Amino acid sequence: MDPSWDERMRRKRSPRVKGFAASESPNRRWSMGVIAMPHIKNYAKLGYSPSRILAETNNRLAGQNRGALTVSVFLGILNLRTGLMEYVNGGHEEPLWKASGQDFTPLKSRPCFALASMENVPYWQQELQLVQGDMLFLYTGGVVRAEDIKGNVYTETYLKQYLDELVKREISLKGIVDGLQNDLERFSEGRGQELDRTMVLLRYYG
Repeated sequence: MDPSWDERMRRKRSPRVKGFAASESPNRRWSMGVIAMPHIKNYAKLGYSPSRILAETNNRLAGQNRGALTVSVFLGILNLRTGLMEYVNGGHEEPLWKASGQDFTPLKSRPCFALASMENVPYWQQELQLVQGDMLFLYTGGVVRAEDIKGNVYTETYLKQYLDELVKREISLKGIVDGLQNDLERFSEGRGQELDRTMVLLRYYG
């Protein structure tokens, strides 16, 4: 979880910043993600597009995948000068995008395979133009699949509704993320945490 990403973006002079969130299979859930991370970072350093980064990483992982493990990834590359974000969704939960002055809405993306599923599959790249004040919330499946002691699920619908209310009374990204974390803990009290809960909240300053 990194609620201070907006501060680093505001101070950063490089024209591009890369960010992604990933969740893995419940069985040996970290192993495939740990293997995927260096490949993604290395291909990003070469200046590859999001679609090529995931295609190359996928072929590396699928070729040596003996345990039927996969890793879901949302990968975006944001140009801080123009606000244009190029992104690919590899089997991940849809991020929530908040246009300035509007409510959060799912960021629609053309579905692609999770990494390591099979070799030589396409990864469709899309674009989103951000303007000053826009926000993007990325999260792993453990957030929306959290359960209470009665078996009720947190759900994407409730997450969106709660975020819409939270941003009306909280300005800082840290306050928003902390508020959401507290609500998750309240909801799942007595049940414990079974899946990874990772959240990234980004605000574009223009």
